[in-house]
Amino acid sequence: MEEKSTTSINTSTHRLIPGLHVALVTNPLEGYGGSLFAWEVYQVCRLSGLPAIFATFAQGRRYPEIGPDLRRLPVPDAETDGQSGIENLGSLLPIIKEAEAEKKLLIIDMKTGFSPRDPMLEVLDYCGISQATTIAALIPIRQDLPNIFSATMACEPFQSIGISFARGLFRTWGPHAGCAPLRLLNVPLIESWVPKYLSQGALAFIRNSGQVAELPPDLFPALSGSRNGGHLLKPSEEVRLHVMSASRAIHAAILAPICEFLPQ
Repeated sequence: MEEKSTTSINTSTHRLIPGLHVALVTNPLEGYGGSLFAWEVYQVCRLSGLPAIFATFAQGRRYPEIGPDLRRLPVPDAETDGQSGIENLGSLLPIIKEAEAEKKLLIIDMKTGFSPRDPMLEVLDYCGISQATTIAALIPIRQDLPNIFSATMACEPFQSIGISFARGLFRTWGPHAGCAPLRLLNVPLIESWVPKYLSQGALAFIRNSGQVAELPPDLFPALSGSRNGGHLLKPSEEVRLHVMSASRAIHAAILAPICEFLPQ
């Protein structure tokens, strides 16, 4: 992706610093766009030339096609015991080892509707996610709920099992989104991103395509908003602009702190 201002990492001069780096989607309820947020982070990594793994506890959720980078995680339940239960608890361990050894960002999408004692949290605890080098909170906020309520619901279940977020990014849809309660969360470095609303056509384009990176760069005007001279943008154009916005926000808040410069 090219534009006049830099929106992504120079792929030839940057890589993840050594260690395990995790980005966790924190939304507990449907309708927050958490899975989209995980995809946005993955897509920005892809456009930046940084390898990433997209692990998900949402077994039945449909994602854009991203090939082997998508890993679906089983979780133990009341009917899973014995060896199968142990295997489910440890399902994240080989992925963690791969991410650390190959310097891949590990993005984890949580299944919505989880409680403070959800088996997904048990998997994170069992596999030692709290010991990661850095953990970023991806916090989607809904405008129809108070921000304090949303943010508290988002972070408390993870912090209760010893997960400390080194940084985070709020994503709430504009143009009149309220300010996130940054001072109320125990996250040292946290920023907000307020993208423009996506049309249903753009959302459908994302669901049906994982190939945003391959779209011709000269096909899209360098515009903001969903209209061009009074004409609606095509869904592909709208998605392209959205990913450009995501690249700026996610690079600054999530990727830049965990990248190192490689001398030429």
